[in-house]
Amino acid sequence: MSAEENLTDMVTANAERFAHAVSFRRLVDGSWLDVTARDFAAHVRAVARGLISVGFAPGDKIALLCGTRYEWSLLEFACWTVGCVSVPIDPSAPAEQVERIMSQSRAKALVVDSAAHRQVVARVVDRLADLDWVWQLDAEEDVAPAIDELTALGAGVDDTEVDRRRLAVRADDLASIVHTAGVTGPAKAVRQTHRTLLAQARGCLAAVPQLLRPGHSTLLFGAMTQPHLRATALACVYARTTLGHLPDEESLSTDLGTFRPTFLVTVPRTLERVYGLLAGRAHADGNGRVFDLAADVAVRRSQEQVHGVSLRLAHLAATRLVYPRVRGALGGRCIGVLCAGGQLDRRLTHFFRGAGVPVFQGYSLTEAGGFAALETPGNAAVAGSVGMPLPGVAVRVEDDGTILISGDAVAPAEDASGGWLATGDVGRLDHAGYLHVTGREGDTIRTIDGPEVAPGPLEDRLRSHPLVSRCVVVGDQRPFVGALLTVDQDVADLWFGEDRVGLDAALAAAVSAANRGASVRIRRFRVLDEELSETTGELAGGQSPRRDVIAKVRAEEIAALYG
Repeated sequence: MSAEENLTDMVTANAERFAHAVSFRRLVDGSWLDVTARDFAAHVRAVARGLISVGFAPGDKIALLCGTRYEWSLLEFACWTVGCVSVPIDPSAPAEQVERIMSQSRAKALVVDSAAHRQVVARVVDRLADLDWVWQLDAEEDVAPAIDELTALGAGVDDTEVDRRRLAVRADDLASIVHTAGVTGPAKAVRQTHRTLLAQARGCLAAVPQLLRPGHSTLLFGAMTQPHLRATALACVYARTTLGHLPDEESLSTDLGTFRPTFLVTVPRTLERVYGLLAGRAHADGNGRVFDLAADVAVRRSQEQVHGVSLRLAHLAATRLVYPRVRGALGGRCIGVLCAGGQLDRRLTHFFRGAGVPVFQGYSLTEAGGFAALETPGNAAVAGSVGMPLPGVAVRVEDDGTILISGDAVAPAEDASGGWLATGDVGRLDHAGYLHVTGREGDTIRTIDGPEVAPGPLEDRLRSHPLVSRCVVVGDQRPFVGALLTVDQDVADLWFGEDRVGLDAALAAAVSAANRGASVRIRRFRVLDEELSETTGELAGGQSPRRDVIAKVRAEEIAALYG
């Protein structure tokens, strides 16, 4: 990578060479509208002129507190065009976290998407000495949309000044300050350069070129502060893959059907829920036995190297009767899924692959700007692994299990030793070079008389059951290990109806299944009346549980396990 490159080069090159290619599909009043490469470059330039007109200088920080939407990508590229630094903030962040990130970064501007986020900022704005501008994306009475306002402000700025500013940005200039989720401790600021984010985009393209290609598309949902989503957004622009943004998941099934992505990037819970809803609908319609048999056939088809005649015939029948529903649930055109943010149960991995939608497990980190390791068609299906290191990332595991990363895609950090950055995760590299992540440093529990154990793998196994939406293993300094569960209400409705007869027995069976083969077993569990919440701080931005917060918020429920 040359020293003169920067992230905006891909936008300019696409507009000049592939002007009519559809770079984005934008959700407007329920319809998806095409945005060509030429259109996007023009939108970026217009907003960049506005930033210049109000006095933003290279190195100034602009924070983004908004959901997943087209304007996110537009604002980041406009920010980078004028040499500024983006500061993404999770849209669910409480006011105190917004204040801390804004103060630490010394951001001069903040873009929010709605009045609700503006009210969050209003509670702390008096303590933000560096903040000069607050823009809102959604129009309201007496509030002009931010993009329209910036475009109007920049009308008098000459394009030559925009070009001068863009070409002055170098690969090693700071592009973004992103904060980690802070699952086991305080959130850490990660300083990402144009070089690191470009290396991540190119590494993704090299790893899964069959997904990231012109003419293909993906629909992003979830917070754009999640590293695997943001990396995918950049890789899509780089590869000229059409990109769509979905601000929430309330109508995900409908939106997948109208957008019809060719691949998806998501977390294990989405796929677990898809499976649960498909199975639930089949059982509710009286076709449960057919679905279950087809699921077993899909798993065998994926697992077994040699396919006998009976398996091939059974798979052919299931392909006609059941598997189209699997692809239909993902939009109808999906040829693959990148999955990060936790370990997907291997049986479900085999199920989706056997049904015609291969799932590639990944290991994503803010410090890597996205994926540090990823399964690909050439290195998939190694039980328990997250694939091999992404091009641009090197991985090393210390004797104590600490995972270290290095390379162009890894954000430079002061605490890196010899160029190697400690991730805070623990795991191992097997003899073939596959990475296995087994837990998080400091994320352990120890019963009164038992050994120290990592709860993550046990939680993953239990959460993989379609009925279980969340699972938190507890038991630190307690007599035994217990668990707090939440139930996926939609799946439960399909499986058991309104009376829920049989639900408790099904959950008990799920716990027993998760305990098989575990070194420490869950002896008791309790079902919570409501979901864990990001609002109360129980979940980090990537939906991982914060155990210290949960121990306080759910103290009564935990005590009841041991009463």
